[in-house]
Amino acid sequence: MRGNSFSLNPTLAEQVVFSIKENVVELWHKRLEHYHYQGLLKLQKCEMVRDLLDFEVISTNCRACQYGTQSRLPFPTTTWRAKKKS
Repeated sequence: MRGNSFSLNPTLAEQVVFSIKENVVELWHKRLEHYHYQGLLKLQKCEMVRDLLDFEVISTNCRACQYGTQSRLPFPTTTWRAKKKS
């Protein structure tokens, strides 16, 4: 690593590359802007998308979808109130 980037030297004989294996369902879920998993099954079943790989939906929720549907907790109520200006 040089500076803040990795350098690639094509003249070296041995170079190592690591591949990342991601779940196909999660990949398509992200590609289709976090479309729900039952909808992905329907897309696959009705063959609505070209080159869609076969997959079985696992009932996992992605973190972005969980944050998107999360509701905010109410502000805590206090028993103390100011009676005069300070």
